[in-house]
Amino acid sequence: MALDSRGGRTIVAGGDPAGQQLTVFETVSGRLLRTVGLRGRLLLMPEFGPDSTLTLDTMAARAYITTYDQPTSSGPARGYVNVVDTRGGLLLSAVSPRLPNTMVRGTGGFLLARTLPVAVTADESTGRAFVVNYSDVFARRRGSVTVVDGHSGRILGEVLTGKSPQAVAVDQSTGAAFAVWQRTKPATGEPAEPSHLSMLDGRDGHVVWTITLPYGGQPVVAPSLDRLFLVARSDGDARSTGHLTVINTRRRTVVRTLALDALGSCALLTLDEPRARAYLASGVAMPDAGGDDPARLRVLDARTGALLHTTILRGSPRGMAVDTRRGRIMVLLAHEGHGTRDAPGSLVILSAQSGGVLYSARVGPNPSGLALDEGNAQAYVTAVGTRAHDYPYWPPEGAGALSVVDTRSGVVRRTTSLGVQPLPPVVDQSGRRVVVLSRGGSVPRRGAHKAYDWRLMPGALTILEMAP
Repeated sequence: MALDSRGGRTIVAGGDPAGQQLTVFETVSGRLLRTVGLRGRLLLMPEFGPDSTLTLDTMAARAYITTYDQPTSSGPARGYVNVVDTRGGLLLSAVSPRLPNTMVRGTGGFLLARTLPVAVTADESTGRAFVVNYSDVFARRRGSVTVVDGHSGRILGEVLTGKSPQAVAVDQSTGAAFAVWQRTKPATGEPAEPSHLSMLDGRDGHVVWTITLPYGGQPVVAPSLDRLFLVARSDGDARSTGHLTVINTRRRTVVRTLALDALGSCALLTLDEPRARAYLASGVAMPDAGGDDPARLRVLDARTGALLHTTILRGSPRGMAVDTRRGRIMVLLAHEGHGTRDAPGSLVILSAQSGGVLYSARVGPNPSGLALDEGNAQAYVTAVGTRAHDYPYWPPEGAGALSVVDTRSGVVRRTTSLGVQPLPPVVDQSGRRVVVLSRGGSVPRRGAHKAYDWRLMPGALTILEMAP
């Protein structure tokens, strides 16, 4: 789900049993405006292959949705990026990577080498979209980044990066795109260190410059500071470490690299450009002696990358937001409950200046997301609720919940019931609405005679008026 605040529309990928539809609602009223058929199928939580993604360009009223052919036992064979006019409800095009699928020789015979779109980043300043195409592990050739014109839906260019292009971030002030990628080992086709960062021209995607990096990761751009941040997570092993790399994009140099302990479970980065601060919440799914996960909040100088202070937290970070008006940081934490994570979650409110904890609010078990309304000093937290640990895959027992927290006092003002498996909330400031999409799914049917009995709950779109 994505929110178009400019157009007053809520865009939902799905809404039909076949998974080949985009649904558009009016945010203020929840009224269904239109549905758009897609090429390919949506994949949500697939066993093989990538998740479908939805990206909006609200300036151009465009939606980019990745879909795939019906997957086989080894995943989908082809993928598409559907370009949709959300204002008119038209499918403009469905483009695929220009790199064709090929057969390559592996140790056990010939294997299908597939190139699939896995992520889309929109540049609202130019109306362009950058698509990361990933070539799977057996493909001994490169992945690519495709540049799509959102107005016409045409491919403007495609640039080869590495075997594993990790992500693309866009500087909305200049239209430049930054692609993080790795070369491959000739013998195996596996990613090889070091990583690389390329700046791409936003018009057609050609490479302007490339530098070598000590580590890769997910990029976050700070345009006003001429900085780019990369968070590289570890593999979850307690002996390995994650890293934060700070890059000066004007000088094309690495400013600083910080080792960040094991980042196996999460690593959340948020920037406060006016104060030139970067906030990193990290944790690892390795309970301490008290049975909870250790976590840290690091506050850094965004220009130099220098570590200013660290706050020790307990729990696994699930979301983070910064209230720039009041100088406060909100970190959403999930907690262990006898090894089940069914203990209530918490929203910890800290001072951005000192990193000290000001308040801690109790929210629902298994929190899933956080959204902030700075104007009214309200935080909205979604939680899945308790899970059925006697069932396979630990499904939720029932409906989730939304908690409204006053960030000035840490008091929970109200709690509202949601659908099954709610996703993170989205705040629409112009329409004064909070929108939550619940996935739905199977939940246990308690009291049945069978060992495992299920009932299927539909997805739900919940639209609430923001708290005053």
